Amino acid sequence: MKRTIQCLVATFLVFSSVEANAILAWVSRANCGITLPLPHPSVGPYVNFNESFTWDRPLFINRTLQTFSHHNLGDYANQSGTNWAPEFHTVNTGVKRTWRSWAGDLYDSPTLDWWVHGNHWRRIRGTWSYLGWTFARDCNLGQW
Repeated sequence: MKRTIQCLVATFLVFSSVEANAILAWVSRANCGITLPLPHPSVGPYVNFNESFTWDRPLFINRTLQTFSHHNLGDYANQSGTNWAPEFHTVNTGVKRTWRSWAGDLYDSPTLDWWVHGNHWRRIRGTWSYLGWTFARDCNLGQW
């Protein structure tokens, strides 16, 4: 019986450790433009996207995540809101159990200088943990 309890405790500790130390990445990108092979009727041949996302890679295991992506023009969006441009907006994924929590826009104007700031959160066993923040002024394609 003692051996069985020791095995159960060891198994619990291993799985708790895997959950707590999952490989997660968080990224923001700004002003990423792509040309569509077939133009979209409402936006034409060009799409500009701004995004922040949190994801489990390389395991692709579902986690409880929430991502916020704040988009401001020409400046970092301060928390007080005193420098927010009229076009400032926040995209929020809401709470989701997924391997990739994406918050973004596909149709922000490509001629403007967007600054993107992401906040990335994860819930483990009912407790929210702030993973960190990201910031981008360019497409940041080297960061995956």
